Amino acid sequence: LAPQNPHYHTWLGVALMRTKKRLHEAEEHCKTAIALDYNNAQYYVNLGQVYRAGHLFDKAKKQFETALRIAPAAFFSAPISYF
Repeated sequence: LAPQNPHYHTWLGVALMRTKKRLHEAEEHCKTAIALDYNNAQYYVNLGQVYRAGHLFDKAKKQFETALRIAPAAFFSAPISYF
């Protein structure tokens, strides 16, 4: 695989989140994606979803707000469920 590809990290994080048992690993992969490409709003949304799955709602909200700051227009076409 490509360990420097943020796309792989973010979607691996999403997949791990869906297991509900590997949220810490999911968080780490999503954070790695952001570290590799901090201007991609989707990566912040994915990390926010991980936090939401772990009931860390304040952390989730911060990630969603960051995503909105990066790409506000993107969120008019795809609704996000915060809680």
